[in-house]
Amino acid sequence: MKVQQVIIENTKVRYILIDDKGEPVIPAIKYLKYIDNTGRSINTQKTYCYALKLYFYFLKEQNKIYSEVTLNDLGTFVG
Repeated sequence: MKVQQVIIENTKVRYILIDDKGEPVIPAIKYLKYIDNTGRSINTQKTYCYALKLYFYFLKEQNKIYSEVTLNDLGTFVG
């Protein structure tokens, strides 16, 4: 899993999350797009993308799907 910098609209930088198969992680990209639309700085977006990388790596290790995460799973991740 890796964070990839992409350039859109000529010079605008955005960050996306790519899984081990080279496929974009759609839920993470949607969230990062939302963060971009709220006016967050590019550094904030980059930091969030790296945090999402850790989170999705954790989900992979736990054999969990992001849409089925429980409060206990979140507690384990934060711990």
